[in-house]
Amino acid sequence: MGRNGGRPPLKVRVSPGRRAHLHEADGVGPPMATRIVALSPSSAEAAFALGLQDEVVGVGEACTGLPGAAGKPTVAGVTTFDAAAVLDLKPQLVLAYAVPSAAGRAAGTAWVAEVRAAGVEVDVASPEDTGGVLHELLRLGLRTGRVAEASAAIDATRGRLEAVLARVPPDVAVACYLEAWPDPPTTVAAGHWLHDVLQLCGGRNVFEPSGAPALAASLDEVATRAPQAMLGVWPASSAAGPARPARFALRPGWDALSAVGEGRAHVLPDPLLAWPGPRVDALAAWMVGALHAPA
Repeated sequence: MGRNGGRPPLKVRVSPGRRAHLHEADGVGPPMATRIVALSPSSAEAAFALGLQDEVVGVGEACTGLPGAAGKPTVAGVTTFDAAAVLDLKPQLVLAYAVPSAAGRAAGTAWVAEVRAAGVEVDVASPEDTGGVLHELLRLGLRTGRVAEASAAIDATRGRLEAVLARVPPDVAVACYLEAWPDPPTTVAAGHWLHDVLQLCGGRNVFEPSGAPALAASLDEVATRAPQAMLGVWPASSAAGPARPARFALRPGWDALSAVGEGRAHVLPDPLLAWPGPRVDALAAWMVGALHAPA
């Protein structure tokens, strides 16, 4: 994908075949997980993509709406956590995601320590780029004995993503404010997977460089950077409801930003796509449309 304004090619950093060979050759590692609690929609979708529906014994509250999650016990797991409820499900492996929210990260750190202290493995995904999102599928495949399924899922997602990115206009970089969490407004930069997806889709992050992968963003800071477009990629339930599409314009003072006034402030309609999972191609398709369609 270097043909699009010099943007970097999409890569999965470690090949499934090599990792599977090394894993089998060294003969070490924990036993294959057969009881899994998937707290984030991305981890649940990854598990379902690998055929692990029966192994998933519980899901996080944010997974509501995923077809494979229907009928599964539900526990807290976005910005609040209930370690006791998770442990009651007797998991061997708990899958989670490090959300951009500072409060969520703080709560998650304490929760992870509590669950690990009970002898349960916790895997918190924090991919730094799009290749890292796909690599999470491989890691789960290695942990559950589903390497072949993970390899197939990676190839399928990468193929769909390549098709989406082929629609990105060459040599175009739309100055964009990308908001990954709505309350308080939080943006991302290099070192966060959403920043990488934005670049691949022909966007230029106005908060890059920032020195941190996630940081609070005030109205003044956004206005100073004069973004041509604004994208709200919000996984939080607090961003849902009838006001969701107009959330930027409803904030005091934000309606004065040119991107809002010109109709170039967009909010991801499906919050389930705001997580780093096997449908990253669908998120990219939305970004490409929002960034490059006429206002």
